[in-house]
Amino acid sequence: MWVFLLMMSLLLYPAAASTARTDAKPGCQDKSGNIHARNISVLEGTITASLYTAFACYNKTGSRTDNYAQSFTLGSGPFTLSDTRNAFTVIGCDTYAWMTNNESTYGAACLSLCTENVSMSDGNPCSGSGCCQTSIPKGLKSLKYSLSTLNEYTDVSDFNLCGFAFLVDKNSFQISDWPLSRKPKYDNDAYTADVVIEWVVENKTCEQAKANQSAYACGANANCTYPEIGQGYRCSCNEGFEGNPYLREGCQDIDECKVLKNPCKEDTCENVIGDYNCRCPRGKYGDGKTGCQRGSIITIIAGN
Repeated sequence: MWVFLLMMSLLLYPAAASTARTDAKPGCQDKSGNIHARNISVLEGTITASLYTAFACYNKTGSRTDNYAQSFTLGSGPFTLSDTRNAFTVIGCDTYAWMTNNESTYGAACLSLCTENVSMSDGNPCSGSGCCQTSIPKGLKSLKYSLSTLNEYTDVSDFNLCGFAFLVDKNSFQISDWPLSRKPKYDNDAYTADVVIEWVVENKTCEQAKANQSAYACGANANCTYPEIGQGYRCSCNEGFEGNPYLREGCQDIDECKVLKNPCKEDTCENVIGDYNCRCPRGKYGDGKTGCQRGSIITIIAGN
């Protein structure tokens, strides 16, 4: 299964660069060409990659001095750009950027304007002044984006001559990293943004996957589940178990008596496979998890 996860990094088509720590398994490559694949989450079904940002720059007279448009395509496997984690982001005071997929069945644009050097602090809502963001649709497998301008930055040239556009993981994005005075860098120093890609085992239903046990990915004490992206299946450990659901014996029993804090209201906690029991003390009854009650005393009087 780890071979499958590693192959996801090799199926990323675009060139990207990053110097962040990788989480590749020992003995396996963490890099293919200029692509770093890291932070592979087995439980969430995600992989993070770093992609170059697009940019366009102008001089004070309004002539364009530099330009870089970005495009990338995921491989033919069951991979999609996360619509819940990623946002298309544009930085600049005279910056207009648009994006489409390769099939031209989707398109969107974002316009960022400002007339003064706005504070690019993390408190900035990124709602159109110095920064704007827009969402992407579910199931997107390719994206290309480029930039333009309304007035060639001539009105804001004292503090802003370049605009940037990129897809970015909303959890890692910090607007304070993008001052309006920023100029592009190149080669290994080029600016990148983290993008979250979602994956599934196969584009099959659980019923279809279980019908072929030799290829079925879920191990013991694991169950087939459907992700929010609306395609394919993943695996998750059954309730009461934890670990890697893709390994044969990857899901191990949780000892709730040790892990949970005071799981039983009274008396003794007993761990069982996939669950735990609570025994009530002598003279009381109940399941012990929600509480124990005293038993009522019934007196029987025998008559003549």
